[in-house]
Parts: sequence; C-alpha cells; structure tokens
Amino acid sequence: AVSVTVVEILANGNLMVRGEKQLALTEGSEVIQVSGIIRPDDVSPNNMVQSRRLANAQIAYRGTGDMANATKPGWGTKALLAIWPF
Repeated sequence: AVSVTVVEILANGNLMVRGEKQLALTEGSEVIQVSGIIRPDDVSPNNMVQSRRLANAQIAYRGTGDMANATKPGWGTKALLAIWPF
C-alpha cells in the first residue's frame, strides 16, 4: 500500500494523485513513487483505491544496497550484452 495525495482536480471531476513510499532497511533503502488519475467513484468508503483503477499510472522503483544489487546483471552479462549483435 502506498499513500497518495490529490494534487489536482480535473475538469471532468477525476483526481490526479501522487505519492511516495520510502523504506529504510538494514540492507539498503527502497523508494516507490506512484502517480495517476482516479475517478472519485472508485474511492472506497475507507479511502482506498485498487491499483487497477489507476489510469495513466506511472510507477517508479529505486533501491540501494544488497537487495537492489541482486537484480542487476553481473559484469559478465554486461560485457556479453555490449558485444552481442542481436
């Protein structure tokens, strides 16, 4: 779950939302950023919206430390991809 804030109310009544979640872990840190457009009708009584209801969704993930490094290719893979013709 990521908390967002309404940053703009569009002419048709839809809401432009944006939010960020930061996690500081012993192995590093992670940042998740979310933005998009939602319809007021899709907001539940407890002020939650399912991610599949987010139009024009932009989701960004950045991480540092061991957990983020585990998803990066190794030096051998990088070298092979640099010279691979296909």
